[in-house]
This record gives sequence, C-alpha cells and structure tokens, in this order.
Amino acid sequence: MSISLGFCLLPCRLTHQQENLENVLEDCTNAITLHPAYVKPLLRRAQTYERKEKLDEALEDYKKVLELDPNCQDATSACHVSLNYHVTWVEG
Repeated sequence: MSISLGFCLLPCRLTHQQENLENVLEDCTNAITLHPAYVKPLLRRAQTYERKEKLDEALEDYKKVLELDPNCQDATSACHVSLNYHVTWVEG
C-alpha cells in the first residue's frame, strides 16, 4: 500500500499553522522518515528548529534540503546567515 506524500505532510502543515512547535517537529520527522527525499518537511523542520533556537539542527536540515534541491532560496539564505554569524562570532 502506498501512502501519498500530501497525506504524510498534512499533519506537519496543520500543526505548523497552529504554532505547536514540538508537534511540528514530530510530524515533519515522521514525514521525512517515510519519504527522506521530500524537501517540504525537511524545510519546515529546519525552520521550526530555527524558531526554537536549535540552530545546529536547523543548519543540518537546511544542508540536506540543498543536497536535494540546490536552488532552494530559503535554505540558501539560511545557510548564508548561519555562515555569516559563525564568521562574526569566531572573529569577534
């Protein structure tokens, strides 16, 4: 039996709208487990990690997003911000 990607992502999307960040992480992780190459739950999880100030985890997910979709502007921007922050922190 095949499970549709939209069906797997639906709880992640609904929870994201409701602002329950722990549930967003759980739902996105479940969707990623079922479909590891699906970019949307990876991107949502990265953004959620970022909102929770779990920046290392966010960066890892953004990197995975860029491996799957090198043209993803959200992930590219987030990685640039992270790199600039790291360089500033190391130099300062």
